[in-house]
Amino acid sequence: MKIKFILIFIALVIISVAIIPALATDKSTFSLGEVKQYLSNSTSEVQSGYYDHQFLTSTATNLTAANIKNGVVMFGVLGTCGNDGTFLPTLTTSNDVTFVSTTDVTCGGNISSDNGRSVTSRGICWSTSHNPTKSDNISTEAGTGIGSFTCKASELKPPLTTFYIRAWATNANGTSYGNEVTFVSVPDAVGETYHGGIVYYIDGTGYHGLIGATADQAAGVNWSNNNNLTGANGSAIYTGRANTTTIVNNQGGGNYAAKLCNDYIVTAEGITYDDWYLPSTDELYWLYQGRALFGSNFGRWYWSSQERDWYKAYIFFFDIGISSYTDRLSGQGYSYVRAISKY
Repeated sequence: MKIKFILIFIALVIISVAIIPALATDKSTFSLGEVKQYLSNSTSEVQSGYYDHQFLTSTATNLTAANIKNGVVMFGVLGTCGNDGTFLPTLTTSNDVTFVSTTDVTCGGNISSDNGRSVTSRGICWSTSHNPTKSDNISTEAGTGIGSFTCKASELKPPLTTFYIRAWATNANGTSYGNEVTFVSVPDAVGETYHGGIVYYIDGTGYHGLIGATADQAAGVNWSNNNNLTGANGSAIYTGRANTTTIVNNQGGGNYAAKLCNDYIVTAEGITYDDWYLPSTDELYWLYQGRALFGSNFGRWYWSSQERDWYKAYIFFFDIGISSYTDRLSGQGYSYVRAISKY
């Protein structure tokens, strides 16, 4: 019996020795079982701080397989792994950057997993350089734990400066970052180039307004495909976006005023802007008032996005400065289309 035990012990040693060198070299993917066997026979990586052994062996559902690189086990995980093999939070940065003053925005992120270690702090960081970190400008007013959060970035000046922002989250293993989002601080005067157009109206907040495209999108096109009533009745500032959406949903595809504006896309400051629309009558009025900011490149009259009835839609005469209405299908030869955008 004693001899049999010794032989079994020797066999186990031989197996262990055979496994450890194979896993301790630069190899392809190994199974979780093989890695656990490796860790059970060698604790050097654990002792050097690369792993929490109990975490690795008790959370198999979080692990898939591993690669061995220079004797360091790098796991394929459902999350983010740090440079030292530790597990960091997994998160994204929100694309919704909203100005709440001339120099402040709200933004945030979503932490989908803490990867086994509770998130103790989270927030956003920003800079005028790519890939901002916590060593740059930072907001920490976003609480703890996983899930969505929103906080504020402040002192974003001077005007028309490109900023880069990322969400961040910290757990016991360190800090990870979300994707980078780019935005530009708001203008402080009409006539400035912004979001691929020219600012022609700033409202009472000082940080919202209207931008006009630098050139017409079309000339001689109809207001709609047909005389179906659309329900696009807004006339006030900022109602053109809803009007345009209503018209396009009603009319579908085609080569008509609202569709051309809705499809307009421009890239500026490295950012693509696709939120253009056909202006309401009041938005056209302010575009007329600011026409000198664009030079002399305006036609005779322009379609608004406001419908009068099933047969007619409102227009604005840029040669004499008055609003009127005409047959929705009478655009050939005289009508012009100029897209605008709200910021």
